[in-house]
Amino acid sequence: MKHLRRIALPLLLLLVLALMPALGIACGETKASVVPTADFSLDKTQAAVGEAVQFTDQSAGEPTAWHWDFGDGNSAEQQNPSHAYAETGSYTVVLKAINPAGSDVKIRSAVVTVAEAAVSTAFTITDDLDKTFSFDAPVTTIVTLAPSNTEVVFAVGAGDKLIGRTDYCNFPPEAASIESVGGFWNPDKEKVVVLDPDVVLANGAHDDSGDTAWLEDKGLTVITLEPQTMADIMDNILMVGKLTGRETEASQLVEDLESRIDYVSDRTAGLTDGQKPRVLHVTWHDPLWTVGVDTFANEVIDICGGVNIFADLSGDVQANMDTAVIRNPEVITVVTGAGSAMNTPYEAIAAADSIFNTTDAHVNDRIHLVDADLASRGGPRIVEALEMYSRFIHPEIFG
Repeated sequence: MKHLRRIALPLLLLLVLALMPALGIACGETKASVVPTADFSLDKTQAAVGEAVQFTDQSAGEPTAWHWDFGDGNSAEQQNPSHAYAETGSYTVVLKAINPAGSDVKIRSAVVTVAEAAVSTAFTITDDLDKTFSFDAPVTTIVTLAPSNTEVVFAVGAGDKLIGRTDYCNFPPEAASIESVGGFWNPDKEKVVVLDPDVVLANGAHDDSGDTAWLEDKGLTVITLEPQTMADIMDNILMVGKLTGRETEASQLVEDLESRIDYVSDRTAGLTDGQKPRVLHVTWHDPLWTVGVDTFANEVIDICGGVNIFADLSGDVQANMDTAVIRNPEVITVVTGAGSAMNTPYEAIAAADSIFNTTDAHVNDRIHLVDADLASRGGPRIVEALEMYSRFIHPEIFG
């Protein structure tokens, strides 16, 4: 038995030694550390300020720790971090991949370029019929179907975008060089379609007549400007500024116009009822047409410290001539007529044998001729009308 053990033990030792290489065991050696190979990918090498960049570890060698340096003073220890840069520039991103023992470190780097974030030019507007329109960028071509709209377009500095206007668009003088698309009440709609503008700026009358619907059926975008007050005019100016990419110019214009309005209103705000002259605004003399509330002229008279003698009526309205005389206006303003009748209404009212010859306005020579375009158009020149009326109604204040 002892003899057998002496033979078996050496054989067993030889067998173990033979199997050691297959088991990955070396005599007198320990298992070597695996050296990692740092590597990573990123979802973009060009980013905008504030836009996150995703980093994904792809290191070999099974690292157990990672250190990311994003090149802007920020770092991270996660395996797959994301990072957004706060400023423009080129940033070198460095990854250190670390092995389990922490003794072997491999480095990989990449460059990320960061630019300013793109500014979106998309916007929406809502017109005076409460229709909302969306645009990817400011429009480049416009046709206007009302003189007031033409004035607004030029006032915000977008006259170069105008490719069509009506026969009655006579201000500013530069409008004369723009192709006409007919009258206000009867625009040449087929011509508008041929011009194919980005937008058509119409008036509420065109919605009533069906012109707006007809143009829309042809695929055109029709925006309606139908201001009822001077505040509405200011809103329309800002809207057209936004529509045409002239927001700065429109804002500056509105600021100036509102300052001029405030100059007048601040000086008439403290007047008593007895200090406010009675005013008749005549748009035609036979039969007598005047204005009630809900008109630009009525608002102008009110701000200028006057009292419209037909404030009990509404809109552009026909009034009784005898009633006008009985109400004894102290100031009469008469707008210019059309064509050959330019001064006819004024001459009839101011004549010595006029039915108004007993009124205070006639006796004291306070009958004034007014440019109808100033007094009736819903555009920026309404403020010129306001300043003119302030002098008519209160010369002692405004000279």
